[in-house]
Amino acid sequence: MTKKWMRRLGWVMIISLVALNIFLLEKKDSKADRLNYITKWERIVHGDVVESLAAEGVIVSTETNAVFIDKNMEFSHFLVEQGTFVEVGTPLFEYAGGQLDKQLVLLDTEIIRLEDEVQRIEEFIEELEELQYSLPTLNTGNSFAETELESFAQDYLDQLDTVSMRELTLSLEQRSAEMELEKDRVELEIASYSEQRQVIEDGQSGLAILSPYEGIVETISHELSNPLITIASEQTAVEGRLTESQMKNVETGMRVDVTSDLFTEQITGVISKRDDLPIAAPAVDVASEYRFYAELDDHEEDLYIGYHVDTNIITDEAIDVPIVKRKSLFKNGEDAFLFVLQEGQVAKREITPGLEVGNQQEVQAGAEPGEFYVRDPYKMDDGAPFITPFKLEEFSKHSWKKTNPKKIASYILIGVLQR
Repeated sequence: MTKKWMRRLGWVMIISLVALNIFLLEKKDSKADRLNYITKWERIVHGDVVESLAAEGVIVSTETNAVFIDKNMEFSHFLVEQGTFVEVGTPLFEYAGGQLDKQLVLLDTEIIRLEDEVQRIEEFIEELEELQYSLPTLNTGNSFAETELESFAQDYLDQLDTVSMRELTLSLEQRSAEMELEKDRVELEIASYSEQRQVIEDGQSGLAILSPYEGIVETISHELSNPLITIASEQTAVEGRLTESQMKNVETGMRVDVTSDLFTEQITGVISKRDDLPIAAPAVDVASEYRFYAELDDHEEDLYIGYHVDTNIITDEAIDVPIVKRKSLFKNGEDAFLFVLQEGQVAKREITPGLEVGNQQEVQAGAEPGEFYVRDPYKMDDGAPFITPFKLEEFSKHSWKKTNPKKIASYILIGVLQR
């Protein structure tokens, strides 16, 4: 078959097909009257539909602790400056040395009190361990005295009908671990007071007050008003502001995506607090704003207090779900339909729509990923066959060469006879 003959055959088939379709469209009561001409169609895909709102934020410390001055003591001078990083035990300021003997007595009294507390904790831990060893022989008929440990044990033993012995053992182990942590905390306080006492005994001119916290010195009151010093934790969070319209859509527990030009990666977090009262006093002529806080997940970025950031609060999301274009839905009252292409016809399919964001629409039921649907639903005839535009760019010599004349003729006849 020559190239010239192929070109002639192609034009004859095109003209014949166009003429036949015009005849069918003009013929009275023709099935072609119900033919759907589709120019835009698309495949249902898997994807994520995410509803969010943007809010400005700033990096803040998760905790701020205060150090107070004793008004009965004579102040000497500060040993740190604003912005200084301090550890537990770092000297913060000094009192004058005129009342050191009195301060020694106060320190000794506090150390003795704390040492007694450590001893009580150790005794309590020993009793917990003894109770664990004796659990197999205990029953709810035991009689206990009114001590803290015995009351703790009795409360559990009274519930042995519903709580397993294993759970009781774990509870005792957890209680023991908690008391060990409490013992460590008290011993740390003793060490701090002992260090202060040593400073005095070493004959220094003043009494240095050591930091009970780790962090960055945030404020110093040079007027000697309380709190004298505030220490901000190095652990950071995000503080942001919500408008009146945003306020009703944000709840604690929602995910937050944090970005900034000051660091490279996106940091995720969660809303930990949302204030119900406005930041400023309400006023008729001023829009109210509300403060929220977000705890940050583990990350490797270097964040500094005061960094301004952009937050994206995820208010709702549907992950890995069937998605269609929102404007492709045909709505009739409360019902929603999608025109799906199947077996050469257009089928009006009722669906259950889900989350809608912008032009993305989640399909909860009624259609599956991979199916094709019509983009413009309001001109479709349910149950009628459909045709699509002839794409000249795909009608190439290469296509003809790949298909023999018999197949070409059969395709044309199938298209004609189906009308």
